[in-house]
Amino acid sequence: FQQTITLEHASTFSKMAPAVAVKVVEKLMKTYNISRSLAVQVVNIAPTSPEEMRTILDARSTSLTQEQIAEIVEFVTKSRAE
Repeated sequence: FQQTITLEHASTFSKMAPAVAVKVVEKLMKTYNISRSLAVQVVNIAPTSPEEMRTILDARSTSLTQEQIAEIVEFVTKSRAE
């Protein structure tokens, strides 16, 4: 019963398909050299603006440029549509 509720919740609130999320995490790690945990956090939150992305990054020290942040936001936004 609890698994059913968990699955329903995940399906309702997930922002992208699991297979797409895995690909996005891998690309973020490879392209932008960020940790898996940060990449997963980006996918889970799926920021829609550079400001929102910077908020996610504030808690961690990263050397991403403003251009890279904008690229990540654009990539995550496009991936949500898949």
